[in-house]
Amino acid sequence: MNKPDQPEVIQPLSSAGCFKWGIIGCGTIAAKFAEAITLLPDACLQAAASRDLARAEAFARQWGAKHAYGSYEDLLADPANRPDAVYIATIHPQHLAAARPVLQAGIPLLVEKPLTLNAAEARELIQLARQQNCFMMEAMWSRFLPAARQVKRWIDEGRIGQVRLLQADYGYNGGPDRSRRHLNRTLGGGTLLDIGIYNLEFTGDILGYPPQALQSRAWLDPESGADTHYQATLIYPQATAQLAGSIMTYYPDRACILGDKGRIELPHFHEAQEAWLYTEDGASCHFCQPYQNGFQFEIAEVMRCVRAGLTESPVMTLTESLAWQTVMDQLRQDWNLVYPTEKAAGQPAEPRQA
Repeated sequence: MNKPDQPEVIQPLSSAGCFKWGIIGCGTIAAKFAEAITLLPDACLQAAASRDLARAEAFARQWGAKHAYGSYEDLLADPANRPDAVYIATIHPQHLAAARPVLQAGIPLLVEKPLTLNAAEARELIQLARQQNCFMMEAMWSRFLPAARQVKRWIDEGRIGQVRLLQADYGYNGGPDRSRRHLNRTLGGGTLLDIGIYNLEFTGDILGYPPQALQSRAWLDPESGADTHYQATLIYPQATAQLAGSIMTYYPDRACILGDKGRIELPHFHEAQEAWLYTEDGASCHFCQPYQNGFQFEIAEVMRCVRAGLTESPVMTLTESLAWQTVMDQLRQDWNLVYPTEKAAGQPAEPRQA
């Protein structure tokens, strides 16, 4: 399994003053991000951009942004108000097009999960970020939650011994309206890219990446073709991960990690506020750290890395993001699931690796 990359160091950003954020895309996820910025005393919202100027202006008024732009390009073309980092909050089929000019402008970048629609697009963005010597990270916010980091410490300390089995499921019922994004393949809808990525990247944090082999099954909506349910088994040299997710059925949203000396349980693992450790001698330990919002932890990580002059986070590396994007391509290939924008661009899911 891959070990964390050693991030390249560039000229650090001064820690003095407010870290200025720009947001591209002004929808629901952007609003949660903007709220999280208000929870950090050394961060502020510098600018918001939308294809609709009125929407950007309303968003800026609501969240206290100093500037609003009616195009993504206008935000990048205003050197006097250049942000210290930009967050891409568009739907994932638009990530590549929105992120590319940010990197070309040399501005540190946080891209909402998944990084892109497929591995080919992810590889292009990562190559560009490295060519530009520019920071970039996938916004896997759950990776940075205090409970998630505590679980990782327990694993690294050997508290449950050798991990043998990881189980994680997460599902909600988004309803049957096929005009909404969750069932619209043109908008990247479906379980895997929407919420299945939580299970995969949780697995990566614990077991590494990529797995040796995959076994999976998905159920596709008969009208839209979007994946409504999936189950997957990821096989590692000494462990197995059993994952499940749905956008049409409520799942418990829990994870359990079983080792040969104990186990760890996380209720609501993708937004965990607590975790339980049980060891073979009968002892138990409960970690609990409630939080508001949750995005502030990934925001703080980006600010830390940029201020330190890093080109990527050692906690959520670009190599890992690409690895899981490739795994998702392989799963979709098994399900015969291709997004319309991939067909238009001539980018089918990448072939399974032997």
